[in-house]
Amino acid sequence: MRYLIITICLFSSSFLLGQNFETYYEAAANNNPQLKAVFNQYYSIRERTAQVKLPAPSIALGVFILPVETRLGAQRFKLSATQMFPAFGALKAQKSLINEQGFLKLQEARVLRNELYFNLRTIWHQASAIKALLQVELKQIKLLETLEQLALQKIETGKGSLADVYQIKLQQNDRKANMDLLKNKLPVLELAFAKIIKEDSLPFPKTMDTIVLRTLTYPEDSLTGWIRRQNPQVGLLEAKKRVANEKMGLQKTKNRPTYGVGLDYAFLTKRTDADPPQNGQGILMPMFRIQVPIYKAQNQARVKEVAFELIALEHQEEQLMDYLEVELEQALTQYRAAIINLKHYRKQVYFTQKTLDLLLTQYSVDAKGFDDVLKLEAMLLNYQKKLIEYALLQNQSLIEIERLFAQPLF
Repeated sequence: MRYLIITICLFSSSFLLGQNFETYYEAAANNNPQLKAVFNQYYSIRERTAQVKLPAPSIALGVFILPVETRLGAQRFKLSATQMFPAFGALKAQKSLINEQGFLKLQEARVLRNELYFNLRTIWHQASAIKALLQVELKQIKLLETLEQLALQKIETGKGSLADVYQIKLQQNDRKANMDLLKNKLPVLELAFAKIIKEDSLPFPKTMDTIVLRTLTYPEDSLTGWIRRQNPQVGLLEAKKRVANEKMGLQKTKNRPTYGVGLDYAFLTKRTDADPPQNGQGILMPMFRIQVPIYKAQNQARVKEVAFELIALEHQEEQLMDYLEVELEQALTQYRAAIINLKHYRKQVYFTQKTLDLLLTQYSVDAKGFDDVLKLEAMLLNYQKKLIEYALLQNQSLIEIERLFAQPLF
């Protein structure tokens, strides 16, 4: 589609954990209605370039109702043609302004594309986390089934209690309900993904049953510089400043004079009462015009308006950089917190699993410690969920960092 002919940075090497997202990203870039609207605004602006021409020449015809007698005859009509020229540099300034306005729209498109790209990745990670949680719940259900078989065997030998089986059933029901709730979340993610790409032929990308952790491999002290150079919103403000500077240049040309050249022709009829030399010959008169902007207060006010607009944009850029630096620090803080918590919960899962194995062995021998088994099973489930939660947080923190300077970190 023609939307892809615009030169904007495409993440051509964007592979997500072995999953090629370029096809989905291009579909989103081609089909997103808001992005299409911005591109059509860009095409509309580009059409203005062909409209930057000299003013149309003016032609005037005047007929004398009562002929004006001259020595060479009576004037019957007068024909005038005039061509005005804008101030020096005005046409060039208009074209430069149009070019910068077009570039501004491309920057708006870049901001939208950046959001689309990282929204797709976020949805994919969330779906992967749900699949991983389903696997955890399924493993716990199998563990409870094993425990149920042990409890039934103990009942047959007279060492167990039916209450133990009922408690296991309660836990199984909770796990199955949790799985149903998790499955219920997947359709809305798939719908959100489909609404972004708007391509029926592209199915939801395959997700994994486990979350593959991504890590930050670049020095943290370089990230702020990357954001300043590459963040699309910063680029958008820079484009707005260039547009304002071009507006300033155009307004300044309005303080310069405009010029015009013309030609007047008066048609005469021959005299019948005399025959002077050049009798009835028409009058041809070249003309030169100049319009000097005497009243400059209005245009000076326009220049000041643009000057204040530039000052406002400078303040907005400063505010934006402060905001982006805080966003970066928050993302890095979440990333570090995720690493700390993952380290902690890996240990908790390891020791809980070891303890649970020992208690299951003890229960299979003498049917003791049943309540402790259920308690540890619930703790193990909670720790495993925490692992997935913080694994997702670590990956999402990296996505947020990448979004800030519009480039995958790989």
